[in-house]
Amino acid sequence: MVKGRDGAQRLSAVLLVAALLAMLVLLVPSGARAQTAYVTTTLAGQVVPIDTATNTAGTPVAVGSQPVGVAITPDGETAYVADFGSDSVTPIDTATNTAGPPIAAGTQPTGIAITPDGRTAYVTNRGSDSVTPIDTATNTAGAPIPTSVDFPFAVAAAPDGKTLYVGGEGNDDVAVIDTATNTVTKTITLAGPAVSIAVTPDGEIAYAVGPSGSVTPIDTATNLAGAPFSAGSTAFGIAISPDGGTAFVVNEFSNGVTPFLTATDTALAPISVSGLPVDDAITPDGKTLYVTNTDDGKGGHTDAVSAFSTATDAPEGSPIAVGGLAFEVAITPAQAPTAAFSAQAGAAGQLTRFDGSASSDAHGSIASYRWEFGDGATETTASALTSHTYAAPGTYSARLTLSDGEGCSTTLIFTGQTASCNGSSRASVVEPVTVAGPVAAAPLAEPAPHVGRLRARSRCVSHASLAGAPSSRSTGLAFSYTLNEPASVLYVVKRRDGSPGRRTCGPAPGRTAASYSEVGGVVGPGTAGANGVSLGTAAAVAARNAGAGRTIRLHLTRPGLPAGRHGVTLAQIAQRKQLAPGTYVLLVAATNAAGQRSNEAIVKFFVTR
Repeated sequence: MVKGRDGAQRLSAVLLVAALLAMLVLLVPSGARAQTAYVTTTLAGQVVPIDTATNTAGTPVAVGSQPVGVAITPDGETAYVADFGSDSVTPIDTATNTAGPPIAAGTQPTGIAITPDGRTAYVTNRGSDSVTPIDTATNTAGAPIPTSVDFPFAVAAAPDGKTLYVGGEGNDDVAVIDTATNTVTKTITLAGPAVSIAVTPDGEIAYAVGPSGSVTPIDTATNLAGAPFSAGSTAFGIAISPDGGTAFVVNEFSNGVTPFLTATDTALAPISVSGLPVDDAITPDGKTLYVTNTDDGKGGHTDAVSAFSTATDAPEGSPIAVGGLAFEVAITPAQAPTAAFSAQAGAAGQLTRFDGSASSDAHGSIASYRWEFGDGATETTASALTSHTYAAPGTYSARLTLSDGEGCSTTLIFTGQTASCNGSSRASVVEPVTVAGPVAAAPLAEPAPHVGRLRARSRCVSHASLAGAPSSRSTGLAFSYTLNEPASVLYVVKRRDGSPGRRTCGPAPGRTAASYSEVGGVVGPGTAGANGVSLGTAAAVAARNAGAGRTIRLHLTRPGLPAGRHGVTLAQIAQRKQLAPGTYVLLVAATNAAGQRSNEAIVKFFVTR
């Protein structure tokens, strides 16, 4: 063992764990996807998956001897486990929960951090004071990186993946490693050892947790340490919420977890946790904190994981039994959804409809659709359907950005070891929307003239009366009607074919609706009226008028009548011509100055013998 440190090599599994706890050795995994939490059980040599939806433990996965640290790739496909007792790292396929071949590491590997791009897993080697990089594409170890850190355990990568921070329990050093060259570029000296490290999602501060409960903020821009503050006692793990607002420090011997606000580095009231807690991790939605428990306070081990609400600090159900001394925990990252949409463009001033239902989330459900319509307007909806009205024509770049139920979208959320959200550009998509000019309103049709309310003052007149006083309004028939606009009016009288005429003006038995013939000529063709009576064509009228007994002409045109109510008498229409007894109809039609023809208003009347 390096520097004559050979005591740990002779420890049995139980004594080794006890030594690790007594020496405050810890790795800090960060929150990840809220589906499966992976817990190392050091005495059992296993990793236990926990379904975070139901908080039930699955079938344990056998790994190397005395597993301690665990971290998961951003895509959630592989968990890497540091096997302290076998100097190896075991990859686990999270789709099948099967272990792959072990990867050789340094002496006594403990902590693991996976870079935000998922390409490299960095493993601290407690027994050889070094860090081993592992290429996750090939699962091959690179050359160890020597450090000045004694018993290195804590390791965290910055969210940009360019810098690695390594702390240990043997001295007060934190090594700063450039991941591009895998060399130590600076050593930061703290006021005490750093047994766990986590980085805020914005990458500005790395928090180094000491065994006494002190927390030292490190400015990642300058790599200078700030003033330490207290977050409980006998501190081990630290986890930072996905929004970066709160960090949770595990206090083993005081059986608690102390949250603090990262904006002010102010500690809050501790959360009570039983069973000598060691490590913690937060679900990607930030709602649940998982804490591993190692001791039941009676000389045995709780072998369990406890879940707490980060909103209320209350436990969520009973502790989850995992067996074999629960040590560290990491949670699979949330995966970004995939955005897709179509647009049914309307013209300017009309609705354009958007449909994002082609979007998908293979790992959960879509919680929100943020629409940017390209004209400065935005909208966030819970539905895949929305609409927008563009004021002007043109081609607009409309964008849809999705967030899933765990808040995962385009931005990678990473706090040191395991990503919370594997943000991706696929959660946002831009499509062109071409909006045509306003649809020109169809020109309003000129209102057609209309003859309405055609009435007869009397429906019957005697032949003698009409012949004797054809111009008399008192003894003849008078008609009234209305015009909706100025027009020329045509009056046409028709007689029912074969009608013998009534003897008196009393009610006539039987039906009177039948075929009617023109008594006089008509100018131009006519159209069927509501009663099926037609003025006919000029040729048809002429042919009928050529028949016997139909030589008189009974039609009258009055040009330029104004809108309003008008009247006409049968005597005016007949123009002193004799009407034989029979059943007649009067048709009234109008034509305006634009040549538009009106309806045909019809009224029936009788001429008695």
